[in-house]
Amino acid sequence: MEDPDEILDPRLRLQMLTVSDRQARANMMRYSAALRIMLMGQRDETPDLRVLIGMGFGMSDATDLKYQMLTRTDGCDRIYVRFDVDDACGPPDGLGVIRLEGNRAVLYGQCRLWAPAGTGRPVVIFGHEGKYGHFTYRPLKTLTRVDSLPAKDLMPGFRRADARLAKLVSSERLLDIGEPIISITLEDFDKH
Repeated sequence: MEDPDEILDPRLRLQMLTVSDRQARANMMRYSAALRIMLMGQRDETPDLRVLIGMGFGMSDATDLKYQMLTRTDGCDRIYVRFDVDDACGPPDGLGVIRLEGNRAVLYGQCRLWAPAGTGRPVVIFGHEGKYGHFTYRPLKTLTRVDSLPAKDLMPGFRRADARLAKLVSSERLLDIGEPIISITLEDFDKH
């Protein structure tokens, strides 16, 4: 019988090793919770929440298909927070949004958090199929797509969002984030 570790893709083995690190998991959980607070004003998921946040090291075709299937099934939008597998204790290096548009679940893979000056709620900037815009959140709703950008120069808003996210991640409010429940089986992964 083959050793399961020998049949796993080397990249997947690295991801599993990284996620086994308690500090890396806690960091990823804190960033996800901070993003939820910034966008939705609350830390924890509730049964009536229509936007779910997941995290990992990148979207594969298999992961993309699973997220699309779940989105079509429950109608919830999903934000995927991507971390660098070699630096999972650092900030995320990307965001993606999966949402229903008509009968299709659409992946917006090139997204970034943007914050206005002052205390306004941040938005998620997207670039998709040559179009640019942003997603806003309204309580108890899915994300609203707006086909325009919130500013001509986006860089100050990106810097503000990064700074606010980092400040929230290191705040006392998120220090108590404990161990996530992780259930991984080999069937969850594409072994090819």
